[in-house]
Amino acid sequence: MKIVRLEDFGKGLNLASGPLDPAYAIDALDVTYGRAIRTRPGFAALTALSRAYTHLHPFRTASGTKTLLAARSGNTDAINTSGAAAYTTAKTFVGATSFAAPGAECAYLGNGSDTVFKFTGTAFSSPAGMPKAKYLCVQSPDNRLVATGFAAGANGPGGSTVTESTVHFSDELAPETWTANSYVQLTPGDGEKIQGCVAWRDMVFVFKESKFFVFNGNTVDSAGLPRFNRREVNGAGLVAPKAIATAPEGVYFLAKDGIYLTNGGNPQQVLRQEMGPVFENTAPPFFTSGVVTQSQIANAAATYHGGRLYVSLSMGGESFNNRTIVFDPPAGWWSVYSLAGPDLVEWSPGDKLELIVALPSDSMDLVRHHAGEIDDNGVPIPAFSRQAWVDLQSQVSLREIHLWGNGRITASAAVDYDPDSGIGQTVSLGTPPDLWDGTTWGGGTWGPSETNYNPANLRGFGARGKIFSITFLGGGTIPLKLEQASCTFLGGRDQE
Repeated sequence: MKIVRLEDFGKGLNLASGPLDPAYAIDALDVTYGRAIRTRPGFAALTALSRAYTHLHPFRTASGTKTLLAARSGNTDAINTSGAAAYTTAKTFVGATSFAAPGAECAYLGNGSDTVFKFTGTAFSSPAGMPKAKYLCVQSPDNRLVATGFAAGANGPGGSTVTESTVHFSDELAPETWTANSYVQLTPGDGEKIQGCVAWRDMVFVFKESKFFVFNGNTVDSAGLPRFNRREVNGAGLVAPKAIATAPEGVYFLAKDGIYLTNGGNPQQVLRQEMGPVFENTAPPFFTSGVVTQSQIANAAATYHGGRLYVSLSMGGESFNNRTIVFDPPAGWWSVYSLAGPDLVEWSPGDKLELIVALPSDSMDLVRHHAGEIDDNGVPIPAFSRQAWVDLQSQVSLREIHLWGNGRITASAAVDYDPDSGIGQTVSLGTPPDLWDGTTWGGGTWGPSETNYNPANLRGFGARGKIFSITFLGGGTIPLKLEQASCTFLGGRDQE
């Protein structure tokens, strides 16, 4: 008899070839990891406007008014916390930033065709003399508006001539005043376009396709003009303008071959062996989400929320963003969510920060993803995790799986590298008695407690082989929460 204990699920997805600790998963969808496997939080509708939004930007005034700016074809809506479009302008945006100066706070928005326009919290306007830029951020501590992503021609401030490699800086504390010489050219003639920009701490990062530039502090030249100090960093560039996210540890960005992190120095690949195969087209046959659709990768989007990185992109050949790769840097685990769309941002329509996602359909425009939701707008989340293969060295039979958890769980056993998840048994472990408060903010229900797990024994699998992979599938109205499992095998050598 051999007993294999699964007591720690904290390692998450790992798609590398070769032997793995069964604490890893080789396939998963819609779960989080830790000591336990849990169904991800669900979502509820924020808006019901039947509008397909493509770009999002959160904005908040000093007085506390919160607005989500949402771009769609030819228009931008200012969504209030009730999910209504309180203000609309007949311009769209692809890049935006919030700007604050004493007595003057607003959001600036650009699309590369119109001059940069702004939103004050109560109105849209188009200040005179602004550049026709796509990408915007704010440089600290000078508090300058940074504008880039130009089409070559008379598209700079006041109609000045720019190239696709130009970056313009406004005057200090004056985002609508542009001195003629306050610009730089970043490796013009290299055949690459600027893909985006972002501010992190006192640095500004401007990305091209194979490299990026870090601006860190301005000085004054002999003529008294500002000098915008910068350095070029090679090794990786940005493949999707929306796929940049700032975090306490630095700036995450998506390149063609994976996800990178930089804090101003050389970029570091964070996918490593665990998720690298989805970009290298070497994912194992057991991984059902498929590899990244490279023809659609330019539409990817990223944000950082609740200590986790979320990268929404197309996988498995889809023509739209249908999956979100999730990374928990402190814990080190990866997962994949079916919650995905053209853009996603962190915003707080209620008392807490939530993940707001623009779905890839106008049937439900924007949704709010947070711990208060136990399903996806009333639809159960079919979460599952398939653990890595365990080699038992000789022919054995699976006698039983003992579980500790909550919810309706199906445990399945596959043998000898069969891509199919195998023969399964289902048990309902119930809901723990201590719900957190019933209905609360967001109109949802707090999920079940993470303690008070219930036990169950599952038998009758009929699975026989040398190598086993166990899949845990959730279902029904109670989210999957699996704290621990142990598998008992009979036959072969006595290895207990």
